Amino acid sequence: MENIQADAHASVLKAGNVTVGEISQLKMTVATLHDELERARQERDRAVQGERATAHQEMQQLKATAASLREALELARIDQENAVGREHALFDDESMQLRNTIQMLREQLGTLAHSTEKNGPTKKAG
Repeated sequence: MENIQADAHASVLKAGNVTVGEISQLKMTVATLHDELERARQERDRAVQGERATAHQEMQQLKATAASLREALELARIDQENAVGREHALFDDESMQLRNTIQMLREQLGTLAHSTEKNGPTKKAG
C-alpha cells in the first residue's frame, strides 16, 4: 500500500510540476499577447493620426481652392461689370454724337429752307 501511495504521490508531484510549467508557459503567452495587443493599438493610433493629418491637409487644400475660385469668380464679375459700363459709356457717347449730328443737320436744313424761301430756287448750270 505504501508503494501505491508513493506512486500516487509521485504522480501528483509530476502532475503538479506539469501544471506549474503549463501555468508558467500560459503566463508567458499572456504577456506576449498583451505586448502584441499594445503594439497593435499603437500602430492603429499612428494610422488614425496619419489619416487625420491627411484629411486635415486635404480639407485645407479644398478650402484654399474654394477661396481661390470665389476670388476668381468675383474678379470675373467685376470685369464683366466694367465691360458693361464701358459699353454703356460708348453707347452714350455715340448716341450723343448722333443727336448732335441730327441737330446740326436740322439746323442746316432749316437754314437751307429759309434761304430758298428768301432767294427762290437756285438754278442749276447746265
